[in-house]
Amino acid sequence: MAKNIVIYYGDLIYSFNGKYYCKPGLGRFIDEMSTKYKKIFYTTTIEESSFENISNYYQIKANNILYQNVPNNNSFLASVKNRSKINKTLKKHMKEWKEAILYLRWPTPNVYNVYKLAHRNKMRVFLHVVGDPYTIVKGTTKYKGIKRIFALIYSKLEENKIKKIMKSTPTIINGNAQRRLYTKKTNVLELISATLNKEEIVLERTYNKTNKKILYVGVLKEEKGVDILLDVYKTLLTKYEKIELNIVGDGPEKKFLENKAKELSISDKVYFHGYVPLGYELKKLYLESDLFVLPSRSEGTPRVLIEAMSFGLPIVASNVGGVPFTIKHGYNGLLSNDKADFIENILLLIKDSAIRRTIVSNGYKTSTNNTIESFVNKIYTFINNNGE
Repeated sequence: MAKNIVIYYGDLIYSFNGKYYCKPGLGRFIDEMSTKYKKIFYTTTIEESSFENISNYYQIKANNILYQNVPNNNSFLASVKNRSKINKTLKKHMKEWKEAILYLRWPTPNVYNVYKLAHRNKMRVFLHVVGDPYTIVKGTTKYKGIKRIFALIYSKLEENKIKKIMKSTPTIINGNAQRRLYTKKTNVLELISATLNKEEIVLERTYNKTNKKILYVGVLKEEKGVDILLDVYKTLLTKYEKIELNIVGDGPEKKFLENKAKELSISDKVYFHGYVPLGYELKKLYLESDLFVLPSRSEGTPRVLIEAMSFGLPIVASNVGGVPFTIKHGYNGLLSNDKADFIENILLLIKDSAIRRTIVSNGYKTSTNNTIESFVNKIYTFINNNGE
């Protein structure tokens, strides 16, 4: 059983006054993993920050982490431009990885190179697939013309490299939507990702009897389909007037979505809250809402689904990617294939209290079985069961 682990992941770590910060979901994962190992080498790009920038991020609490900076490696384009410098840095870091196992999270720039370096040094390697770049690129209109062709080719090449790694490497996958990447013979553990612990699950709460609040939480980018939600909401108002929409998150589509809300003449009932980190304010928004909607065009197993269940919200979500791995239609949520489905399912949950209670009750069961502790325990057990 290895005492030390190397986590190689692309999400930035920010440093401020000798402390380290990151996105809340990632930070909770790192802290929980730190309880399982004597030492963690966290290898990624690290940026200096200021208090103003750091206030919305999670402070990593564990004190058994050695942070290893990989310069200019926070995007696939940067990793291509700086490959030589990055590889030189990684070889230097690798000298400290004695008696450690390597945990690679993908999509992350340079994963295949790190894998090859580790293989040459006879390290035990584990892969965790948490996203699907090819499907995202294929389903977006962000890239057009030659850029789209290049993006599709590049993402497919990266995917083929991951397939090579998976043939000989125990692999953890968020959900089951990427089964095209592996065969039944591949050593794979399929999981639902999570961020909350059992103590944070709210088992008793109240709901608005007449004025209903719909909540979306996530990044505002095309693949999340928030523009679809605005269209759905516009139609809902013609069928049920006492309803408002709260959108939590930031991203490249924010201005477009704000303008679309104005064009649809619904901006007086749509509230853009911006980015709200996991904590008191976000919990308050969950508890003040009556329904959670995820209209994504593509997905893995989004953690917000488990968060919404933990706070007693019935869910309507797109029937895409790894969402059906978390949501069982009619059991702990309702799945939708198009705008008409979304409208029908949302109205059903508003008007039918029996169905709503059933879905909320089963959502609590799902969230209780998928806490951050159980998520990390499953990963830790999988790693131990695949020892030398």
